[in-house]
Amino acid sequence: MYFFHRRLWLICLFTTWIKLPCQAQYQLRVEVLGLRSANGQVHALLFRQAKGFPDRPSSSYRQKSISLRDHSSLILIFDSLPSGMYAVSLIHDENGDGHFNTNWLGIPVEGFGCSGSWQKLWKKPDFQHSAFFLQTDTTVKVRVHYFF
Repeated sequence: MYFFHRRLWLICLFTTWIKLPCQAQYQLRVEVLGLRSANGQVHALLFRQAKGFPDRPSSSYRQKSISLRDHSSLILIFDSLPSGMYAVSLIHDENGDGHFNTNWLGIPVEGFGCSGSWQKLWKKPDFQHSAFFLQTDTTVKVRVHYFF
């Protein structure tokens, strides 16, 4: 009887251990559209919250930069992401100085874009309209906008 209870206890322990929930990890592919040149770099920020969106790298969840001279099509890949709300913002740093350049009026002279349905070029994008829910491997298309 002792061995039976011991085996039953081990079977219960083993089946409970197998069913422990684990955090699923997903891949996010960001396809960048509308680049006007192959000069410079693209810098992307991935956010999980509204704080700092779209232009504060210190508040972003992840960051990625890629040089354009070696790529004919541009897809940025963020691996091992837990499910949740995300938003992507990016800039096309054409002169490669690592900054988002503006003219003397504060109007951007380099390209910028974000995920979601944001279309108002005269207004800074917000997290709410740029966010999407990641629950499977996903591809998001981001169109780059230019003023000049």
